[in-house]
Amino acid sequence: MIKETLSLQAGQMLPEWVTGSKFESQLELVELDGGELLFEQGEESDALYLVLAGAVTVYTRTEDQTIVEIDKLFSGDVVGEIGVLSGQERTATVKAMVPCRLLKVTAEQFADIRVAQPEIATGLLKNNYERWQRIQLATILAKLFGDVDAQLVHELQRKLIWKNLAAGDVLCRQNDAADSMFLIVSGRLRIDVKNDAGEVNNVGDAGSGETIGEYALLTAQTRSATVVATRESVVAEITKEEFDELSHSYPQIIPAVTRIIVERQQRAIGHVSAADQTNKMIVTIMTADSDLDLAPFLGQLQETMSAYGSTLFLSAKQIDTSLGVQDIAQSTINSLFGPLVSQWLTKQESESDYMVLIADPTWSEWTERCIRMSDRLLTVGRPECKSDGRLDAIEKHVETLNLPIRQDLVLWHPAETEMPEGTSAWLKRRPAIAQHHHIRDQDKAHFGRLARSILGKSIGVVFSGGGARGYVQLGVLQAMDELGLPVDYIGGTSFGGIMASFPPREKTIEWVAPYIKQFSNPKFTQDRTIPLVALNKSAGLVTLLTSLCGDVRIEDLWLPYFTTASNISTAESVVIESGPLWLALRKTIAIPGIYTPVVEDGHVFVDGGIMNNFPLDVMADKLGHNRIIGVSISPLEGKKRDYDLGHSASGWKLLWNRINPFSKTKRVPSLGYTLLRTMEVNSLQLSRKNLDLVDLFLAINPKKFGFLDFAKSKDIIQYGYEASFEALKKWKSNQPEFSDAQTGEK
Repeated sequence: MIKETLSLQAGQMLPEWVTGSKFESQLELVELDGGELLFEQGEESDALYLVLAGAVTVYTRTEDQTIVEIDKLFSGDVVGEIGVLSGQERTATVKAMVPCRLLKVTAEQFADIRVAQPEIATGLLKNNYERWQRIQLATILAKLFGDVDAQLVHELQRKLIWKNLAAGDVLCRQNDAADSMFLIVSGRLRIDVKNDAGEVNNVGDAGSGETIGEYALLTAQTRSATVVATRESVVAEITKEEFDELSHSYPQIIPAVTRIIVERQQRAIGHVSAADQTNKMIVTIMTADSDLDLAPFLGQLQETMSAYGSTLFLSAKQIDTSLGVQDIAQSTINSLFGPLVSQWLTKQESESDYMVLIADPTWSEWTERCIRMSDRLLTVGRPECKSDGRLDAIEKHVETLNLPIRQDLVLWHPAETEMPEGTSAWLKRRPAIAQHHHIRDQDKAHFGRLARSILGKSIGVVFSGGGARGYVQLGVLQAMDELGLPVDYIGGTSFGGIMASFPPREKTIEWVAPYIKQFSNPKFTQDRTIPLVALNKSAGLVTLLTSLCGDVRIEDLWLPYFTTASNISTAESVVIESGPLWLALRKTIAIPGIYTPVVEDGHVFVDGGIMNNFPLDVMADKLGHNRIIGVSISPLEGKKRDYDLGHSASGWKLLWNRINPFSKTKRVPSLGYTLLRTMEVNSLQLSRKNLDLVDLFLAINPKKFGFLDFAKSKDIIQYGYEASFEALKKWKSNQPEFSDAQTGEK
């Protein structure tokens, strides 16, 4: 490489912005031989270059280290401006095709020119955007089809229709004519399918580098789904004619597109485990109080999330520093630097597994940009600072946008907090919240739970009903605790709902033991009455449950929790995830005929196991994936037994048979067994169907213990521990991210 100082005798035709600069006499001429490098991708961006004679080739290196040619530049073209404008390292490698001469303008010199002649920067930004399109397009094409050349990239760039989508914009609709397909350059889109009953089901999503509409194009059918942008996205549309021409020139396109279809279907039906997926996403964190210092919270969350993949946290101040321009983060999308900020953020997203944007404490252009380009919005509040849960001004502004973004509420509690309270006031004012999280400061287990929820890697645990045999589930929890397997979300039905209520309160087996013994005490469970409504008054049961739960509300539990009840007034299974915990448990164990039903607002509620004894479907819907451990203590297959019972039976005769020491005891199904097993059988088909939704299914059938053996709690718990330990241990070995550091557990 030969360098020399520019002189007026050089005989070069220079642009006015160069000749008009005070640096004109100080600019350098650079001469390159054919094949010689000008600069390499990843190097410091210290200058831009104007091609005076000859030609250069621009290459980029993709994530898998594939080298892709994206451009050829000739006399009059500028190269290297992206790095100079953004202050970042080189995004591509530039090599001379033939001997050539270039004019070098250092970053400092160009900064002076930009101040004196801002229209120059505007023109370069236009070229910069077009080149950014080519870089993105080349990367996507290489990912899809393998080797591509600059000619193909340029040709496609001219033919493609580039579309900018806002969150909520519809890209295409189900049953529309399929006359094109789309390449997703950036952003994320949701794929919805409406069935014959008119129900809309989300069958998956698609992100940067994927295609949309290829299935209908390949099969010559109408659109099979409606596709909606879930955040700001950029897509490139290619018509059917162009697609056919492309597939003719590049036959590898057909198997490549087919592979994308198959992978998307596998995700949709759950064949890809949540543990094995790294779903790139952008999350915005916003405060519910403009005076709240989020730095300690963000530090703990970033440390935890980083254990699951490369994680980048960005604030407006950090972007200003990185790009070297004050307040550049506040640029609107249509301003001079707006596209540059968008391009820079897209690049950061492509180089990280997870990107977290920190909104300003008050409403700003940066805050709006964060929210519009994010997949999820987390609002963080301190309950002790705002007991009434009133909305901050920034939250009110978000409401006016009416964006289809998932919103979560994080209630960040002081380290000494034993039990949250007052959550309902926060939730009542925020109806758009999809899920709330209680996080104790300085608690690694709590931050681990939040990180897994954000990243779609939560562990859900579901307990079936089954009477006293439900104590098995406490043994499973004990085994999980010893193995360091965290519980992130838990739910259960009937007695399983009671067992599931202990982890959300952070109660140990030692604390639980005295209470669960009381289920064998007739004082609480067998307060007989004239059986006009039920065999028992159920007053003792209410006393037991209120002593067990106190005045705790479900929304105040540390862990997300649900139980179910059967509404026999409307013939539907009801998910209970708010209100007094004791009342929810009373509903879910209201065994018909044994305990009185619960009547509320004219609706009659009985045991949740009647309609759904193993609510795996509820958990799968809550989590959005199948990382679920399901524990069933109810046999999913029937078993024949021999009974001494005909077509009718006299209770008096059976009683005499039992108390007569000289008669052989007749074997008959007890009333309790018949009622409880009837509940199980009623939802047996649903339980079997739901097994497709579980990642680890523990079918534990403690045959030697009966439905009503409440007095044998200690033995049943131990049975559950021993029956589940090895299976849980094996499952954990397939969850590589669960080390001590990530979970915060043992």
